[in-house]
Amino acid sequence: MRPVVTVDKDTIRQRVLETSGEFHYKSLVDGGKLSASSYGNLRRIMHALCEENVLSRTSKRDGIYRLKDEATTPIEWWRAPSEVADDGLVLPFGLHSFLGTSAGEVVIIAGEPNSGKTALLLNILIANLDRFPESVLLMSEGVSDLNRRLTSMTGENGQPAVEIPPKFRTYRKLTNFEDNILPDGLSIVDYLRPPSTDISSLMGIGDSLLRIRERLSTGIAVVGLQKPAGKDREFGYGGLVTAFEPTLYISVHNYERDGPPLRSQFESYLTFPKIKRPLVFGENLFKMRVEFSIERGINLHEKAKVYD
Repeated sequence: MRPVVTVDKDTIRQRVLETSGEFHYKSLVDGGKLSASSYGNLRRIMHALCEENVLSRTSKRDGIYRLKDEATTPIEWWRAPSEVADDGLVLPFGLHSFLGTSAGEVVIIAGEPNSGKTALLLNILIANLDRFPESVLLMSEGVSDLNRRLTSMTGENGQPAVEIPPKFRTYRKLTNFEDNILPDGLSIVDYLRPPSTDISSLMGIGDSLLRIRERLSTGIAVVGLQKPAGKDREFGYGGLVTAFEPTLYISVHNYERDGPPLRSQFESYLTFPKIKRPLVFGENLFKMRVEFSIERGINLHEKAKVYD
């Protein structure tokens, strides 16, 4: 038989402060049985904690609460520089002259299978190693494939572009990427996948991206997503919810499946469904398409920038 418990405000307040996420108020009594008077008292305590801005009710169902998450420090935006700070990413094809990124932001590279998503992520990693105090690659593909790609990468002088040992750490990760995100460094995620293809799982990708962004301070996270094939499919699996957190969203398409006539075996193109920090205002960057080819799975060669 469960013991009958009594409740007092100080005890309940302390237990509330130890919670995370949403909870039912009855969980605060550790499964004990409430007397009629204690039940009413607990409800009054919860109401009082809401009035004191300690708790907030949720709209899901009766009895569900969460800790109040109220912003308390006003932002003095007028003291911030009006120009884009030089703390963003160097991007392939000189795109950093068109598309701005900044500290504390998430960038998405969403690509069809075999369209060049990993090649873009690795090129961004290598190009920005000296711009961050530390860098990490969180990868899901095999080690041998990564070895082949990075040892095949060449610089403008034709020499190997990646030092051995490299200036970044590499870990194998399939889930919970936020646990390895560098708050003040460069984090490359290749790639964030849904646990399954059901709707709730796909929508959960947005929650994963939020957790990644919440880890950032002055760092930047570049996250790869798989994207359905098709020139009209701009966003990765999860759809529009994947566009809430990033300030820059780059979509990678394979010409062989959905583009103009194929000119090279490994040719793809980029489009830009979300641009939060445009740096060029004379062109409609949302209509820009960057055509490129990929050599040896890693070396990128720009073909053209065109406006549809």
